[in-house]
Amino acid sequence: MKKMFLRVLAFAFDMFFVSAIVYGLSNISFLNPNKGEITQYYQELEEIKNEYDDIESKMDEYLLDNVIDATEYGEIRDNYHFFVNDFYDIEQGETFDDDTKNNLVNSIEDSYNTYTKEYNYNINKLNVESGIVTLIVYILYFGVLEWYLKGQTIFKKLFRLRTISLDGKDIPLWKFIIKGILITEAIFTILNIIFVNCLGVDAYTIFSNIMYYIEFVYEVVFVIACIIRDDQRSVHDLLLNTRIALYDKNNKEVESILFKDEEDINKVN
Repeated sequence: MKKMFLRVLAFAFDMFFVSAIVYGLSNISFLNPNKGEITQYYQELEEIKNEYDDIESKMDEYLLDNVIDATEYGEIRDNYHFFVNDFYDIEQGETFDDDTKNNLVNSIEDSYNTYTKEYNYNINKLNVESGIVTLIVYILYFGVLEWYLKGQTIFKKLFRLRTISLDGKDIPLWKFIIKGILITEAIFTILNIIFVNCLGVDAYTIFSNIMYYIEFVYEVVFVIACIIRDDQRSVHDLLLNTRIALYDKNNKEVESILFKDEEDINKVN
């Protein structure tokens, strides 16, 4: 249990450290040339959300008498410019029926969903360079650096943890790179970069929604596999034939359950 706790703690600190590096790099203009445009999109998306929330709360008042008078229309025009076109077919001062009222409410909701899809699509498309930088940093830290430090990251070293092979051999670089991609969920970053450049807004929205649920299941499977197994090996350990070892202050491995000697290792294989 101690090894599990230290493993989770080391990973959390590693991710925080790497995220800080990525954040710093994302503020360098030549690595993230679209930062200004992305910021503007986020600001406008926030404005759209605020307008939508506000107009939703005001609709009962506007539609109470099935009439939108000049004063109300002027308020809508001045305060809800992202949704003013939804009122295009509503004549000022004229009474409208319930069908028109329902169509108006649905139109506002559809406009909000359309804005959200388009803005998120554009943000993700502009974030491709930043995504590539993030991917490179993840691979360098959790792949190349861990290979160079013989199975340790900065915080694994601090907590006396090490990734080792079940067969006792040195782990090749390619395995550490694959492990880094798996544990940081970089595979989803790669897929996002590919599909945001290949799909249109609607198809990409469907893809991203599907990926959201797949990513959730992916995370749950990794955690459950690590918890329910006596040897605390997760999916990437099983795929790459590795495990996490804990060492004491004298650099002796502290084994809790399995792998007490070479015979146990052979049984597992």
